[in-house]
Amino acid sequence: MSSFNPAETWLQQNQGRRTRDEWNAGISQPVGGLFSLSASGWQRSYYPASHDRQLPVR
Repeated sequence: MSSFNPAETWLQQNQGRRTRDEWNAGISQPVGGLFSLSASGWQRSYYPASHDRQLPVR
């Protein structure tokens, strides 16, 4: 009987994956005169360019 470890499986599937924090901010001034400020941030996962050709074929 074999054991199953979902965390280990997840690590194998995501080997080589990187995360990147990105953000964006902007200021706009409508014709009316008041300023408007907006900011947002997010995190995304991606594979480095050098990893593209190393993915296993299923």
